[in-house]
Amino acid sequence: MPIAEENDQCAVRVFDTPLPNCYYERRYLDWSVRNIIAVSATDQSGVNFVATRNLGTGEIYNVCSFEDDEVTTIAFDQSGYHLAIGTQLGWIQVYNLQNEEQICAARITVEGVRALSWWGSRLAVAGDGGQVYMIDVGRGTPIAWLRVAGDYAQNSIDFTPYSPNLLAAGSNGGHLSLLDFRTSKFAWSKCVAPGGNVGDVKCSPHRNKEIAAVTGLGDSSVYVCSLDSGRALRQKAHSTQLTRVQWSANTYELALAEGYGEGNITICDAKTLRANKKLTPRGGRVLGLVLSPDGRQLATTTEDERTRLWDVFSERKKARDASYETPRPSFARRMYESRMYTS
Repeated sequence: MPIAEENDQCAVRVFDTPLPNCYYERRYLDWSVRNIIAVSATDQSGVNFVATRNLGTGEIYNVCSFEDDEVTTIAFDQSGYHLAIGTQLGWIQVYNLQNEEQICAARITVEGVRALSWWGSRLAVAGDGGQVYMIDVGRGTPIAWLRVAGDYAQNSIDFTPYSPNLLAAGSNGGHLSLLDFRTSKFAWSKCVAPGGNVGDVKCSPHRNKEIAAVTGLGDSSVYVCSLDSGRALRQKAHSTQLTRVQWSANTYELALAEGYGEGNITICDAKTLRANKKLTPRGGRVLGLVLSPDGRQLATTTEDERTRLWDVFSERKKARDASYETPRPSFARRMYESRMYTS
């Protein structure tokens, strides 16, 4: 059966960079529950900045800028009021967007910050040297840390929906790990892609306790692994490097972003990993991919300095498979909201 394809003209909304004469920097993009999108970009003089766009009002707010440092990652907390920013020189800055003020600034590591993930007031920070820190944003100091096997740079981290102490991490060297901050040890660590790099990991919002991971150089595959053991349950190779992955909260599907080649977004069945739909932004490489808070849309940033919103999951039917337990509609939302208040 042919795969449904949608091009640039099918995007429901298209935006230029938030400030004129700028270009997007790598893949730094996030979407808050307040319907605000944050992006990192660089102006013509080489100054890095982070700006937000309110999708309801169209208002643009320049959060901060860096002349002697470089933004490496950004992440909203579950309330949507706080935005964390990591930099190449190892700094973490947290801003309260409601009051338009900085509430935390701390140098967590002498190496660069690679990835961030929130649970309540706890912020997990992954560094270039293989360290993963848990910090209390109120105090701005680490409360725990772990060094991942092999000292590989951590490309992506994501809290599980079940505990503020369990964190999935994907790294160079093809490693996928589950870190347990209660014991300061690994629950497990697996090399799922020898010779490859795990570029992004996301924990499933459904009841099935799975992790999706995508790999780039040396492997170019998508993996679905068991959250309990790390065992690879399913794997599918792709013709080009995959850089980003997102679970649908409403259907049993995955969105996969190509960082090279044609820059397509593939929507695939998470059970079979077969493609159901393909989105073609036609703007060069896909640099950023995030899911909307209601789980209905995807946002992408591409090399042509544009952000596109895609309506991909709102009208799609839920997967019907005897071996897959379709979650109650409130499950993913309940687990997500619990992270807003658990410290």
